[in-house]
Amino acid sequence: MKFSLFIGFVFSICLTVSAQHPLRLNFSFQSNNQPFVLANTIQDLNGDLLKAQDIAFYMSNLKITHDGGQVLDFGDSVFYVHIRNAIFDLGIQPVQSVESIQFLVGVPEHLNHTDISTYPEDHPLYFQTPSMHWGWTAGYTFFLMDGMADADGDSTPEVEFQLHCLGDENAQLVTTPTAATVYSDGTREIVEIVNIDQWIKNLDLTTIGFQHGSTGVNASIMQNISLYPVFVAPANLNVTEIKTYNGNVSFSTDPTSLTVFWSQINGLNTVKLYAVDGKLVDAIVDNSNTNSHVFRSLKAGSYFVRLLAENGEVLHQIQVVQP
Repeated sequence: MKFSLFIGFVFSICLTVSAQHPLRLNFSFQSNNQPFVLANTIQDLNGDLLKAQDIAFYMSNLKITHDGGQVLDFGDSVFYVHIRNAIFDLGIQPVQSVESIQFLVGVPEHLNHTDISTYPEDHPLYFQTPSMHWGWTAGYTFFLMDGMADADGDSTPEVEFQLHCLGDENAQLVTTPTAATVYSDGTREIVEIVNIDQWIKNLDLTTIGFQHGSTGVNASIMQNISLYPVFVAPANLNVTEIKTYNGNVSFSTDPTSLTVFWSQINGLNTVKLYAVDGKLVDAIVDNSNTNSHVFRSLKAGSYFVRLLAENGEVLHQIQVVQP
């Protein structure tokens, strides 16, 4: 009996250890239930036409609840979320089923007033374009949206607006019940919808001008996160969905380089190489239809190769081990 219990205990441990999967977080920007694309003219909730040139925000204090109330806590890690770069690898994690996600929109106060020049260039709190930093006293811009609005009704946005929101008191906590989409390679992807139309609700962008600060309009913009469905889970989320990638991807390695081959990847725009901790190692734009690329000067370790469409959609992903 004791032997049987021991075998069961060992099996349980092995199962727990082996049940680890790549975990990915994808912020999907939308407006009026449609994908939000920079430079496209859209209509806001007031009926005014606008065209965004940049949208970005900071996210931190990420916690993912999974598998019966277990919490995966990323501490005070900070993520710079730009509409063009809003997918994050969260590493190989012991997560089977996701139940909810929690994060702070903003930068934790103890990090918000540090010296930006002390960070390495690839750190989210280093200098960004557009600028997300207002100096030690003011701290970082938690939310930024720059664009043009149509003030004269001729269907062409011509009046410039800037929304730059900052201030420790304006950081907003978000909790979203959700689930992860499961891909055929075992990857768990959490998609969080960002409804820009709700974030800028009750604003007249045709007259708002430049709003940089932490009070008044800027405070109202950040409060919209708590008042309206700015961050939500996908409405059609299927917790049992198994997605397959299109096309074929393979690879070969030698001691210092990795060669990736692909075929039948429709709509491919960019091939990116990530370390297992989610750090971007290298990227190329596939504008020559070569169907292969050599990533050189690599250290030994585990990597993800991700093939992306122009809108950031993940078309294919593989995990490779560099000897």
